[in-house]
Formats: sequence, C-alpha cells, structure tokens
Amino acid sequence: NDIRLLLRASANGELNILKHLRKHGDSVKDIAFIVSDVDEIVMRCQYLNKICVIEPAVTLEYMNQKIRVAKISSFGALTHTLIAHLDKHEHPKTIYDSANPILKSSTKLLFKSIDHIAICVEKGTLAHWINFYTIAFNLTVTHEENVDTGKSGMNSKVLQSSNAKVKLVF
Repeated sequence: NDIRLLLRASANGELNILKHLRKHGDSVKDIAFIVSDVDEIVMRCQYLNKICVIEPAVTLEYMNQKIRVAKISSFGALTHTLIAHLDKHEHPKTIYDSANPILKSSTKLLFKSIDHIAICVEKGTLAHWINFYTIAFNLTVTHEENVDTGKSGMNSKVLQSSNAKVKLVF
C-alpha cells in the first residue's frame, strides 16, 4: 500500500526527461528505493568501483522530517534514487521527484503492490549485474532459469529482498 509511480513527459527541451525520452524512447529512467541506510549502499557501490554515484548522499528536511537521499547509476541510462527516512518513528507516504529535489505528498493510491520489475540487460552482462545488485542492495538470487528454443534463448535470474517486497527479474 505504499507504491508511488511518477510519470513524466515534457515539451520543454531544457528538461532532462525530454532529453532522456529523445535518446531512449518510452522507458524507465529511475527506480527509487526506500532503504534503511543510504550511506551504506553508496559505500557498497563505491566498493564495486563500476557504479557512479551521481548525487552524493545529502540530508534534506521536508515537512519537519529528515531524509537522506542519493542517486546512483546502474546499467544503460537507469538510475536509482535511494531514500532513507531518518525519523525512524514515522514512515511518511511520499515520493521523490528526481527532477526537482523535493518530496511531494500523495494520498491517492493507484497500486497496492508491484509483483516484480523485469530488467533486460545486454548479452554477457547478466553475471555482472546480478553481482552488483546482490552486493549493493543485499538481494538474494531466489530462482534462475535458462531457456533455449533453438532459435532464441534467455537466461533469467530473480533477485529478492529479505522481506520479499522487492523482486527484480533479470
């Protein structure tokens, strides 16, 4: 019951989202995660040495609540915004607008949950990205499948968080 989707489009050529859409077409630009410790994940990403920390962790205040936010790059043009609520006693219903670094409240719920996010990576990079997500986000491989039809094929792995709220299918 705390899923938020931020859909953006622009007719203004100065905005980053329009540049992204022109280059990549309709696509996902950022997958944000509420995490317990932004700095720990940033440190893990720096340890991996192949992932760029786009925006170092900063502490912001919104409606008398302190949050810690950072942004990291992943494969292609995908980024992840990491959000930690520093006031542990409250878990606000908020979304992060990466084009304008403020939090916005949202009361209308469109989704109760997302079963999984499917991610397609370049051929030969599956092991690299599985390694990244298991180390950076402490996800676990819960299933893998190799499909060969003779004319096409697919190797797939499912990563999941310990609380099963996050499932990424590669």
